[in-house]
Amino acid sequence: MKTFSPRTTTLVASVLGALVLAFPARSDAHHYDDDWNPGAWQGVWHEREELDQVRDAQQRDWQRLQHEQREMNEARRAGDWY
Repeated sequence: MKTFSPRTTTLVASVLGALVLAFPARSDAHHYDDDWNPGAWQGVWHEREELDQVRDAQQRDWQRLQHEQREMNEARRAGDWY
């Protein structure tokens, strides 16, 4: 029997391992979808709504800051430092 080099053996093992990970024998995703609590989706949507609200607040704060900076720059150009 021919003996393969350690490099060849490692390469073949890596390829086989990648194939095992890429093509599972059965999919558990469907099983989890069936058992998942439908009420959990409400939590997901609630979290998404909260994130949207935070993002909107950040955008409003950023716009307010930009507005204040423009006002300060205009006042500075006009000679009003206070």
